[in-house]
Amino acid sequence: MNSAAAVRGLLNRPTVAAPYLARPFVNIYDLEGTTEAPFLSEANISYAARLFEKRVNPNPVYVADTVDDAPRRRTPQVAILGHSNVGKSSLLNSLLYGKMLPRFAKDVRSNAKMLKEPVFAPVSDNPGRTRHMFTFDLGGDLSLVDLPGYGYAKVPDVRQMCPQAFTYASQNLRNEWSVLVNKYLTQAPSLQRLLSLIDSHKGPGELDVKLWEMLQEMRLPFQVVLTKCEALKPHELHLVCQRTVEMLKAYGDCVHPYVHATSALRQLGIAELKLSIAHIAYTHAAKRNIVQ
Repeated sequence: MNSAAAVRGLLNRPTVAAPYLARPFVNIYDLEGTTEAPFLSEANISYAARLFEKRVNPNPVYVADTVDDAPRRRTPQVAILGHSNVGKSSLLNSLLYGKMLPRFAKDVRSNAKMLKEPVFAPVSDNPGRTRHMFTFDLGGDLSLVDLPGYGYAKVPDVRQMCPQAFTYASQNLRNEWSVLVNKYLTQAPSLQRLLSLIDSHKGPGELDVKLWEMLQEMRLPFQVVLTKCEALKPHELHLVCQRTVEMLKAYGDCVHPYVHATSALRQLGIAELKLSIAHIAYTHAAKRNIVQ
């Protein structure tokens, strides 16, 4: 059985165990947590505190037709990607600003101004609404890239009127997403890691597995982050972590060993995820002997 078939076999596999994996992060190769995570070093903790205090500099918004115009920077990048409505923008805003900013764009800024001046990651009540790429720089030391969600493309007011038009429009949106994301992934030499967000209420799904398979084929490193963990009981979080860990072992050195559990709503696990992300910039700076 190949790795893809093995992973798909785990999608619906029931597991029962004690909730010892209900923690902010888990090492898939050391479930007991006997070894200290490298991002918990005192040097990285100090570096992360300085990094996330820096001013956030948003960059221009790109779509499929303009992503070729994006400048090729040496700043290490961390891209964030997940199924539509996984809580991606809320998590990104928590990382950058320490809060969710749930309806800031809707109440204060027009859509046109938001796209022209992306002060923060836009949050929408409609899944699949965002089809743009937003980038946010932290003092030139690290760039977080908000990629559009996949798996849902809502085309309003045409389904009942003309099913054929709805199908055609939805396919166009999916094609647009594919072109944008593929262009970015193949043209981002500074991409250090891709965060694959998984809704903890649902666990990894077929589309998430397809994404992992694509990243493995492209030899791009990725890390899994569970979102919306605030409503889960410890044993429920344990079970989704357990199933996720078992699935990830099939991807070898393409997958980062630490799986994070987070809640943007309650700010759970956000500090630990910040440390993990900051460690990328810290390592990059250390290699260039510019750690402050």
